Amino acid sequence: MREMTLQSVPAGAGCGRGVWGAALVALSAASAMAQASPAALAALELDRAAAWGGQWWRLLTGSFVHCSWAHLLADMGALVLACWLGRARAGEAARVVVLAAAAVGVGVWLLGGPVATYRGASGVAHALTAWLLLRAALDARGLARHAWGAGLAAMVIKSAVEAVTARPLLCTSLPAGVAVVGVAHLAGIAAGAAVALAGRARRRAG
Repeated sequence: MREMTLQSVPAGAGCGRGVWGAALVALSAASAMAQASPAALAALELDRAAAWGGQWWRLLTGSFVHCSWAHLLADMGALVLACWLGRARAGEAARVVVLAAAAVGVGVWLLGGPVATYRGASGVAHALTAWLLLRAALDARGLARHAWGAGLAAMVIKSAVEAVTARPLLCTSLPAGVAVVGVAHLAGIAAGAAVALAGRARRRAG
């Protein structure tokens, strides 16, 4: 990966990371507050029928409410960790979160099959992970580039299998009886990759 000297850090970058950190704390707190309120969960989950009826906010908010406290801790923990790893480009990470939440919502809404309702930040966490992996692959050379690319490919394959089988390939925090929604993970990966490629194009143009 290319080294970044102190002089190459944009002015205000530290402030941007501070704002982004505060936003993540606020988002996590809001998710926890919603988890404590059955009425809030019902109003914010991605209910596909309700979204068709005009409750469009559910396409975004469904990614930030969860099926249980364990589900919330696992998903939001993964999201926050990925954001911390990408903190050097907080603005780009923020774009990943917003775009991924929208992509996951629309993907599940249109392609969810038998899924009636959806909750969880795993699609957004997949987006951030894909963004980090693809950025690393684009910045690396030789064997390192192939290794980062292989990690991204493995994540895509895992999510595709989950989309077909509705069964998790890895350990999950989902409660019993709740199926994994692989299309949410695929939509997140696509969003994260799109932001990584767009960022690369902007840096080259600049």
